[in-house]
Amino acid sequence: MAHSKFTLAAFAMTAVVIGAPAASFGAPVPSTINLFDDGHNVTVNQVRQQLRASGFTDLGTISRDGRIFELSALWEGKTVDLKVNARTRTISQIVDPRPASGDSLPSSLSLVGDPDNITVPQVVSGLQGLGFSAISNLQRSGAVFTTTASWKGQTFDLRYDASNGTITDRSAADTRPAEGFPSRIVFAGAAHEASIQDIRRALAALGYTQIGDVRQDGRIYTLSANWQGAPLDLRVDAGSRRITRR
Repeated sequence: MAHSKFTLAAFAMTAVVIGAPAASFGAPVPSTINLFDDGHNVTVNQVRQQLRASGFTDLGTISRDGRIFELSALWEGKTVDLKVNARTRTISQIVDPRPASGDSLPSSLSLVGDPDNITVPQVVSGLQGLGFSAISNLQRSGAVFTTTASWKGQTFDLRYDASNGTITDRSAADTRPAEGFPSRIVFAGAAHEASIQDIRRALAALGYTQIGDVRQDGRIYTLSANWQGAPLDLRVDAGSRRITRR
């Protein structure tokens, strides 16, 4: 009888284990959100409700800029900064525009052949092999090639010199022109998806302080800010990533 009880108990335990749903570990952050509108009439509460339904927890304060919503939340116990585009119904993670330690751009590319005879397809293939993507506007002048490309979600203006194999970031070299303040802004994503919060965060990452109200007109943003104690009236072109004085 005791043996029968043990057998039944073991069978019941096995049934519970087999019947339990499998735990998921390391699931990717959801990239879409279920919203029943084109974005104009979506409310903060609707976004919050749908994010919770997707599995996010501990949702922080949600800021809104048109159809763009930003917030911090927990996903599988990890804090993530999120941007929700109500028009496209997409969720993306906000990344710090400053490169992470040990995450620097590749600085060299070795291609076989006479530098003056290196072809555009060779350069494109070589850059892709290093991890660059969305390579566009590639132009050459002798053995020097210039192009725009993405690296780990960020867009860079690159210069590749086939004579010595060096890759340089023209946008980094462009940030301290004669005017004496950073003139090149860096943010993840396309220009038409940039929000006022993206612009403010990118300017702060460059060292600007006391950033005032940001006014948006399409891809152009105007604002006042301080650079090393000096007040400046600035114009930011999200399309070209240029910062100029007004």
